[in-house]
Amino acid sequence: SNYLTISYPLASRDIAFSDVDNVLIADEFHNGNRMPEVWIFIKGTRKPYKLKSLGVDSNILFQVLIKTVGLG
Repeated sequence: SNYLTISYPLASRDIAFSDVDNVLIADEFHNGNRMPEVWIFIKGTRKPYKLKSLGVDSNILFQVLIKTVGLG
């Protein structure tokens, strides 16, 4: 397949590899705690799709996404 499927308990989203403009790893602060997030920037959108609290290491997720969508 040529798309990513991101599934949460209440929602699911398919993102085509060709629509991915960039993937970044960022630290956000929530209630004084630093929380790593992986951001997927999609062509034609202003805000990134933020992946957080997925139960997987953010560094590994970032590396896998970069290789999968062909950005690295």
